[in-house]
Amino acid sequence: MKPFALWTCFLYAFVYATSRRHDTEGAFDRKDAIGYVCVSLLLVVCNLAKPSFFQVFMPAVFCMVVVDFILTKGATKKSMIASFLMVVPTMLVFVIQYGYYFVLGEGPAGEAHVVIAPLLVWSYYSENIPYSLLCLVAFPLYAYLLSGREELKNPYAILPVLCFVFGIAEYALFAQTGKSTYAGNFAWGYYIACAILWTSSLVLLAKQISGWEKASTIRRIAVFGCCILLLACFIGGVYYYWLVMTGAHWF
Repeated sequence: MKPFALWTCFLYAFVYATSRRHDTEGAFDRKDAIGYVCVSLLLVVCNLAKPSFFQVFMPAVFCMVVVDFILTKGATKKSMIASFLMVVPTMLVFVIQYGYYFVLGEGPAGEAHVVIAPLLVWSYYSENIPYSLLCLVAFPLYAYLLSGREELKNPYAILPVLCFVFGIAEYALFAQTGKSTYAGNFAWGYYIACAILWTSSLVLLAKQISGWEKASTIRRIAVFGCCILLLACFIGGVYYYWLVMTGAHWF
């Protein structure tokens, strides 16, 4: 699921950035439309594998394009409409999936319903949620702070953050009743959004490293610090998996 989600998210970011530029220039063309069709097909594939990605991607796209439309005073109208049409096929599939599992109760978990239960599932998997979030966002936040304002206006940087925000909201607020309450099905959107955010952060750090020779001493120290933090996260991840494999920690 994650490779398809990553591919879909960053392909859309590229398509939107390109069509947005063409849109503001009055040159939105057939190639832009084809790009949206490709993303739409990938979204359907993602949703058939697992609908979790769509649950965080769709609201993120909506927020990004609507705010962009407002800020540009309507100059990105065609890109916004294309983005809305792009998600329609997947939305239809999603509605059918939701009806099958939660209305008819035909899923493998049996009769289940979606309920609002703040932190019910998340607190089951984490003894200290703020600390868990801090460990997770430390490197991405550092990498984003290193990047310039213009860089952060790029859809490649904006969309992963929005997906992550909606992933947190979904994980924190929703649960399902029945046998799968603690299976964490509403956590998967958050997990996928984490992978997307980290991928974006790695790209931003790579851009900073590529400009190492022209950077000032202070900038080099800051970039080196970010690399050290990344290494610390990697070592922590290896240690975590060692605990899991040895049975010392099952989460």
